[in-house]
Amino acid sequence: MGTPSLFEARGGISIGGAHFISGTGAPGGTGGFPDDAVKGSIYLDETNGQMYLKKTVGTGTDKWIRMQNKDDMDGAVLGLSWRAPAKVRDSGAYADLAAAEAAVNTGTIDGVTVAANDRILFDDITGLAKNVFIVTGTPGSGATLVEDGNIASKGDALYVQEGTDAGKQYAYNGTDWVQQGTASQTELGFIQGFIGKSANGSETPDYASNNVVTDGSSLETAIGALDAEIGAGVVNPQSRLAGPISDQAVNSNILALDTAIGPDRSSSYIADMSASVNEAISLLDSESHFSHVFMGRSAGDTNKPAWTSTNFLGVNQSLKEGLESLDTALAAAKKEAKTDNVTASTVVDSILVDTAIAVEWTVHCRSIASPAKIHCSKILAIHNGTASADATVVDFNEFSILRTSGKIHGLDFDVDINGVGSAQVARLKVSSTDAVDVRVTRSFMNTQ
Repeated sequence: MGTPSLFEARGGISIGGAHFISGTGAPGGTGGFPDDAVKGSIYLDETNGQMYLKKTVGTGTDKWIRMQNKDDMDGAVLGLSWRAPAKVRDSGAYADLAAAEAAVNTGTIDGVTVAANDRILFDDITGLAKNVFIVTGTPGSGATLVEDGNIASKGDALYVQEGTDAGKQYAYNGTDWVQQGTASQTELGFIQGFIGKSANGSETPDYASNNVVTDGSSLETAIGALDAEIGAGVVNPQSRLAGPISDQAVNSNILALDTAIGPDRSSSYIADMSASVNEAISLLDSESHFSHVFMGRSAGDTNKPAWTSTNFLGVNQSLKEGLESLDTALAAAKKEAKTDNVTASTVVDSILVDTAIAVEWTVHCRSIASPAKIHCSKILAIHNGTASADATVVDFNEFSILRTSGKIHGLDFDVDINGVGSAQVARLKVSSTDAVDVRVTRSFMNTQ
C-alpha cells in the first residue's frame, strides 16, 4: 500500500474566484500573486503563520488586513487600567518574593483562607511593584506568586473583598495604594488653612489683629465680639438719608453699597484694578477726552467723522466703517495669490467689476513634473460695465511672455465675467495639461 500524499497546487488555488495562496512575508508589493487576488482572498505568511484577508482591490500590503489572534487580544487587555477585585490586601513588609510566598503557603493572609488563583494585593515586597499577585498552585503545597500582567498605573482603582480591608476601595496614586472614602488630606489641609491653623493637633487661634478680639478666644467668641463692635445700624450717615446708605444694619448698608457699585471690573486697560471707583472714573474721563481729540471730535459731539477726503471713504462713515473701506481698497489695489497643482480650468484670482474697469495680472506658472519649465506673462483685461450697469463683455490679451526650458504642455488662460450687481466679478482662469503651481500679482490701471 502506497503512502498518501497531500494535494498540491503551485501558486495557490482559486475557489469561486477567491484565492487561497501563501508566501514569505506580508502580502502585496511584488506583482502578480497576491496582488491580483480579488477581495475575500486569503493569504498565509509561511514565516510566522499569520493569516491575511484581502479587503480592497489593488496592489500593496495596505490592501490586506491581518487576522487577529489570542496574542493580539492579550496584548490589548494588558494595556487597560481596569482592575479585577483582590480577595485580600496584605500590608505586611516582606524582604523578597520568597518571604511573601512563605506567608501564602501558611494557607491564610490577614485571617482569610487563600486558594489557587486568588488575587492578593501586596503593598510592600522589597524589590517588587506594589501590585496584585496571583496565587499559582495550592497554598501549603509549594504555591508561588505571579504578578498580575496588568501593571499598576496612576488612577487605577481596586476593590478588596475580604479581610481587614473588606469592602474598601483603593486607588493607585503612582506611588502607593491609597484608601478611598476617608477624609481627603487635601481637603483637611484646605480647612486648616481656611480657619488659620498652622499645624495638626490642638491649637488656639492667634489673631493677626487684636483691636477687638483676643488671642486664644474661640472663633465663635471672636465673631461675637466683632458683631457687638459693628453695632446695629447707622444713624444719619453723612448727614443725609438719601442714596444707598440709610439708618439700617451695617450688613444691609454694605449690601446696598455693593449693589450700587456693581460687579468687580473685569477690564484694566485704562484704570488699574487697584484704583478706587473715583480714581477709575477720572482715568476713564481723561482717556475719553484724548480719544475725542484723536478722532477729531469735540466734547459731546455725537456726529460721525466728517472726512476731509472721500476717495474711498463714505460720507458720515464711522471710524470702523472708514477703516474697512480703506482696507478693501488697499487689498484690491494690489493682491498676490497662489494656487498649486492646477490642471482643470481654475479661478486663480477675481476682482469686483464695480472696483475697476481695467486690470492687469502678472502670472507665473511652474511645471510640477518639470520644475525647470516656467511660463511668465502679463494679462490685461477690460470690461464694458459701469457703476450702474453690469458688464456684458470682457476682453483680454496676454503679452510680455517669458519661458524657460520649453513650453508647458496645454497651458492656457481665460478671463470671464461672473455674477450680477455689486457681486459681479472678473475672473482670471488657468488650465494646463501638465500640472502647474500658479502665482498671480494683480494691479489696477483704472478705477471706477
